Parts: sequence; C-alpha cells; structure tokens
Amino acid sequence: MRVALHQQLVVQNSTATPVEIQWNGIDSEVAVEDVFVTDGVISDYLGVGVHRLESQPVEITLVVVDPETLVFVVEPMMLRKWGPVTVGSTVEEAESALGGRLVFPDSEFVGGSECQYAYVEHDPYSPGFMILDGTTVARIDATAPEHHTASGIRLGSPTDEVLAAYGDVIERSPHAYVDGEYLTLVPNDEVDAAYRVVFATNEADEVTGFQNGLEGPANWVEGCA
Repeated sequence: MRVALHQQLVVQNSTATPVEIQWNGIDSEVAVEDVFVTDGVISDYLGVGVHRLESQPVEITLVVVDPETLVFVVEPMMLRKWGPVTVGSTVEEAESALGGRLVFPDSEFVGGSECQYAYVEHDPYSPGFMILDGTTVARIDATAPEHHTASGIRLGSPTDEVLAAYGDVIERSPHAYVDGEYLTLVPNDEVDAAYRVVFATNEADEVTGFQNGLEGPANWVEGCA
C-alpha cells in the first residue's frame, strides 16, 4: 500500500474474518467490512520508507512515498498545465504524457458521468484531474500540502502572498460558504484567455484550495458535485 506523509492510514477489512492491527503500540480488531482509520496522519508515526505492520491474519506493508521523487510535487502548477499534463488534453493524451493510468475512485460513475475526478494510479500525491464527459481534462486540483504554484503559493499561504505574487491579474469575489474569498487569476494575454487559476481562502485569509483549468470548470466552487 503506497501512502503519503500527509494522509491518514485507512484500512478496510474486505476479508471474511476480523483483522488484528497493531498501530502505535495499540492493538485494534477490525471487523469484517469495517474500516480502521488512524487518529493522525502518517508523518505523525512513520517516515519515508517501507514499513510492515503487526497484523493478523493478513500482512499489511506500507510504502511511505518520498514526495520529492514525484512530478506533481517537484513541478509547480502552471496556468495551462501541471507537470506533463496539459489542461484541455484528452484522458488518453494525459496518460501517454504521464506514462501511467488515471483511475477513478468513484467507480460507479466511470463512463457514465458528465464530470468525475481521476487520480494518477499508485501516486498518493496525485492532484485531482477533473474529467468532463469521460474524455477531457478540464481542471487540475491541488490535494497535498507539498503542491505549489510557480510563485510558491500552496495550501496555507496567506492571501497577501497571493496578491503580492500575481498583482492586478487577480479578481476577488466572496467565498460561497465561509467568510473567505475566491482569488481568480485572469490572464492579460489573449492567447491565455480561456484559462484560469483559482485560489480559495478562509476566514483566516489562508489558501484552502487551488486549481487551474478552463475558465468555466476552474470556477465551479463544488468541483463535480
């Protein structure tokens, strides 16, 4: 199981018998079809590397991935692309550029939804790729604390840093649900007019999410919901 430092460990017991797991010195029994979830994130307990949990009757091996080895951590989000994936490309083009598959966690919607999110297979630091009509990468959402833009903006960055980085190309509008804002990067160049980067902030004036994408999808406040 490949996991990221910022994630919680989630183990669902899909076997026919209860599973015993020892975590942080505490033994837990996970009933059939039940789910074990850690209180904190992986980095509270484990570092990068391979770890075998004390578990019975099944073996559980965690591979805590080094984020600095992964393209979406090393490379910043840009206006039109992130890493090898270009906004507006097809799923097939994105997979070819990645050299890997995009997978859909909500499998019941695969092939039958106008909008769904996909992630790079086996990459716990994958951003979320908004796929429209099963074919087009319309938007890419940051999902990890290590994700950043070319100007260094990341989750938790202050509003003032966003404004200082992007200046007069930012349009400000009220957040739909909290006492925060949407800070939308609207390019000056006509060639980039179809693209946006949107930063959501909270009442503490901190970035809580950001995404690039085509103008319409980039501004959908609830993603595919």
